[in-house]
Amino acid sequence: MQKKIFYILLSCMLSNLCFAQSYTPFDFNNGLWQEDYYDMQYERSYYNYYTDGDTIINGISYHQLYKKGKHTYSYNGPSTFWSYYTELFGFIREDNNKKIYYKGTNNGIAEELLYDFNITLGDTIAIPPIDLMFDSAVVVAVDSVLICTSLHKRYKLSPIGTGLLHDLYWTEGTGSTHGLIPRYYSFERGVLDVCYSDSTCVTPCLTILSSSSIEDQASTLATIYPNPSSETSIIRLNNSARSTNISIINSLGQIVFNKTTNNQEESLDLSQWVPGIYYVRLEYKQQVETHYLIKQ
Repeated sequence: MQKKIFYILLSCMLSNLCFAQSYTPFDFNNGLWQEDYYDMQYERSYYNYYTDGDTIINGISYHQLYKKGKHTYSYNGPSTFWSYYTELFGFIREDNNKKIYYKGTNNGIAEELLYDFNITLGDTIAIPPIDLMFDSAVVVAVDSVLICTSLHKRYKLSPIGTGLLHDLYWTEGTGSTHGLIPRYYSFERGVLDVCYSDSTCVTPCLTILSSSSIEDQASTLATIYPNPSSETSIIRLNNSARSTNISIINSLGQIVFNKTTNNQEESLDLSQWVPGIYYVRLEYKQQVETHYLIKQ
């Protein structure tokens, strides 16, 4: 009898029938997404997504999605000044069946299905196209992650026919590791979902400062090179960025490097680091910047 009970419990655990985690919906009224878009070493954007107000389009209720951030680029020359912007980016909603839809500001374009969380291990699902070509992936792992004060179910996806610069996860209530509105590219450009927070978080995401609260700069606090790298990378600080704190965090949220330096250059030995994407957080006076470092 005891053996029979053991096998019943084991079967329940393996099939998630006895301990199934309930779905976590998106909190568009309180959620804040902070993201970082990069195009190799030539273009950078830091921005927030948030909603402000609702609207009805063709009889359907949407949250108004705003994008606020700063942007710089360095094509064929040094970095330009940071330019700041706030824009109505589009409209977003979640239905009663675990599906999230996005509609751009152009009224002539139909809404787009961003996420369908009616998925399980082994499913082949549709995703927004990678490089405008590859639009499907397989669910290869399912687990849960703690976000603020609650567990969210997370799905690891393996794209079919191509790869991405970093792993692709969908997480209930937050979206993709490639952004709330995913932009998937296979070659050294794309979106990093740096942070998500809502009203339950003790430490919220950083909001992007407006141009009235910080001076525009001709360049960022630092340059990281070579990047990607397999052995050594150098963080080169601008002359004005002395007494700068450097924190480097891996994809698990662990701090792997932390130092306050007065040196213009800091050399990083990456030889023992696990391959992947690391977040480099720089703090200088009241200024905070986030960069990325790729260990090959």
